[in-house]
Amino acid sequence: GGGALFPTLRTLPQGWAVAFRAPGHTYFKTPSTAELDATVGDLHAAALEAELEVLAALDARLLEAADALQPLALLAEIDATAALAAAALEEGWVEPAFTGPGGPLELRGCVHPLLSRSTAASAVVPFDFSLRAAASAGSCNATAASSNVVVVTGANGSGKSMLLQAVALTVYLAHIGSFVPCAAAAVPLV
Repeated sequence: GGGALFPTLRTLPQGWAVAFRAPGHTYFKTPSTAELDATVGDLHAAALEAELEVLAALDARLLEAADALQPLALLAEIDATAALAAAALEEGWVEPAFTGPGGPLELRGCVHPLLSRSTAASAVVPFDFSLRAAASAGSCNATAASSNVVVVTGANGSGKSMLLQAVALTVYLAHIGSFVPCAAAAVPLV
């Protein structure tokens, strides 16, 4: 049917046409919308097309100027390194120890590096994480017998995703040569 307002399609006002149907709904094209389509067209598609043209032109200009922009890449690397150093000093991050390929991952007093900088210090709870190491009380653990798998469970909003992100970011930071947001960290080479 035509929905609650139009029980049958035979009762549509003159000039109206069914545009498409979705479960439980019918959408119509009126003479006004048909006129807008003819005069203005699909603005969303036009905006996307214009955006793609601008991006293509920008890509072309960046490629032309690639040699001139090379010093900026070095400045960006210095800036990123300085930002990591500042965060490490301000937040008391530590230098990680590397345990070698296949070695244990041991994080003590770890926090999410972004959450700890954007949330009140009293709201951030440090955690311990151990992978392929002996179990210890009060931490997330996986023993050597359980291979490389950790099952993290908890209620919605309990911090499972933040824990996994914090562990991943900590391992990443260690591998790029940064200090890490932990009291102590031993990280395997991956």
